[in-house]
Amino acid sequence: MRSIGTKLFLAVLAMIGLFSACLGTFSYFAAKNAIVGQAEDSAVRMVSLAGEKLDMKLRFYLDAANPVVTNRDFQEQLLQLANASSMPEDELARRRSELLGMLDQFKLSDSAIRDVSLLPLSDPIRLISTDREAGMPDAGEDWIRRISEAAGKPVWLSMEPTGYLGESPRPLFAYGKWLGKTNIGSNDYILLVQIEYAALQKMVEDVKLGEASAAFLFEGSGQTGVLAQAGPASLTPLIADASAGPGARIEGGDRLAAYRTSAVTGWTLAAVVPLSELIGGAERIRMMTIAAVTVSIAIAAMVALGLASRISKPLNRMKELMRQASEGDLQVRMPIGRSDEIGELSAAFNRMAGQIGALVSGARKSAAEVDRASARVALAAKRTEVASADIYAAASQIAQGAEELAANADRSGGSVSEMGLKVAEAGELHSGIERSAKHAEERSNEGVVVADSLLARTKETDGRITVLADRVNGLSEVAASLGEVLQLIGGMAKRTGILSLNAGIEAARGGQASGGFKVIAGEIRLLAEQSDASLKQAGAAADRIRAEVDSAVGAMRETTGYFREMFDDVTAAHRLFREVREALETLKERLQEANRSLHSLHCEHGTLHAAIEEVTAVSEEASASTEQVREQINDQHRVGKELVELSEELRQLSSQLAQRMSGFLV
Repeated sequence: MRSIGTKLFLAVLAMIGLFSACLGTFSYFAAKNAIVGQAEDSAVRMVSLAGEKLDMKLRFYLDAANPVVTNRDFQEQLLQLANASSMPEDELARRRSELLGMLDQFKLSDSAIRDVSLLPLSDPIRLISTDREAGMPDAGEDWIRRISEAAGKPVWLSMEPTGYLGESPRPLFAYGKWLGKTNIGSNDYILLVQIEYAALQKMVEDVKLGEASAAFLFEGSGQTGVLAQAGPASLTPLIADASAGPGARIEGGDRLAAYRTSAVTGWTLAAVVPLSELIGGAERIRMMTIAAVTVSIAIAAMVALGLASRISKPLNRMKELMRQASEGDLQVRMPIGRSDEIGELSAAFNRMAGQIGALVSGARKSAAEVDRASARVALAAKRTEVASADIYAAASQIAQGAEELAANADRSGGSVSEMGLKVAEAGELHSGIERSAKHAEERSNEGVVVADSLLARTKETDGRITVLADRVNGLSEVAASLGEVLQLIGGMAKRTGILSLNAGIEAARGGQASGGFKVIAGEIRLLAEQSDASLKQAGAAADRIRAEVDSAVGAMRETTGYFREMFDDVTAAHRLFREVREALETLKERLQEANRSLHSLHCEHGTLHAAIEEVTAVSEEASASTEQVREQINDQHRVGKELVELSEELRQLSSQLAQRMSGFLV
């Protein structure tokens, strides 16, 4: 789960899946709402048309009564019936017959009219009705009271199974109208028109919103009773009140109900249809949406896997190669097969590894050359030490001979008689001194040659150490440039983090619609943080390389100082060897003078005393010179030992440098 490829895979999969699901859900609900909206409009129009048709039919029944009620003969007959108690039977029968004829004409205006009746409320006459078998209802009936209180306005009466005036074989509904002094000038009557309920039921059955819909006609807007019904009673509307105007509502969350309250009768016509019948097309859209979301998620999974593989695999390979490089294997190379940022990073890593490998190779060669030079310096120092010991021994012999010569000269001054023996001994001693001087001169010449060779090799070693120091300094500069490259890449990672932060802010501004973008921004921020952590590890490795290079530079600088001191010491030894040779030449000249003096002693016996004094002075001077030469040679011997120690330290430093460089594979 820490892999950036896995996170990218999950992010792309979640983004596309969420987008597809949201789009499909939005399409489903949009289609559903559109279908329901259209169904509501259609239901309102259908119920409105059916209600208007019903109102037209019921208004026709009302309008059909107007010609009768407004007829002057009809009104005249009702006025005359006010005197029915004093009217002859034949005249009363004639007037009843004329009224009944008018009512029959009204009944014949529509086949659905069952009968038309006049109910007298105050005249002492019988019921006048087209139904010859109709009986006079009780004056206390509620419907009579309602019609009377309406004061001439028509009152519609709900369905009665046997009618309002007797035993009708079929259910009837009716309307009544009060007739009296205020509208026709006669006594109070009720005009009752009973209509076949089948006509009302037929108009309700014509209202259909769907195959499983139902229609209801309620008495009043309060839905106090069902006047007519078509369809299952389980779809009875749940809302008790309906608005005066047409409208539609979703009831119970599973059905659509449309309402219309009639302005003629005050009845409410309602039609109900299950939503499942209306949104069948939306359900097909939902199934197609589910299939599309499934296919989109599958495609997104394949795309995300491919994308994650193209990113995570080279990054994991780069991480492994950087780990190997940090352990010292600089032979690793990243294959370059692409031209994007990962390809550029691979090329930069290969260049970095190649440059560091070249620097390590150069440092390793320089370390080997320093080791070989230090070995030669150590050998020359040892030879110098041996030559110094030999010269020191020869100088000691010369000093001892000079001391003996001085002693002999002192003894020869006491007795001239022993001069011949002493001169012979002096000649032998002179010969030994001459041989020793020649031997010392030869040793001194060898010392000069060795010192010249050592001086030349020291100069050569110093030059190579300088070249090695320059190369190591170049390695330090390359390590510093590597740090700058890592800092540049780190800056790019930081800018990527800042870009992801800005994207997160913009996604937050976008609200819920930009949830997927917010997730991508978060994943980009995690990618920047992991890149920064990897760069920190690479920076730590570069810092360790720079530290090792700086240590090597410090060691080379210390070695350069030691070589400078050794060079000075070798120069001093070379100078001392030349001074010894000059002293030996001086000694040789003095010996030649002593030889001439001995010859003069044989020639001039009288000057023996002066010659002896001269020999004594010369021997003392030679003793002092040899003592001085011995001290200088002793100093040279100490310098040789120090030179050996310095060469050993140089060899150890070169070995340490070679050991450090051997950890890198190039």
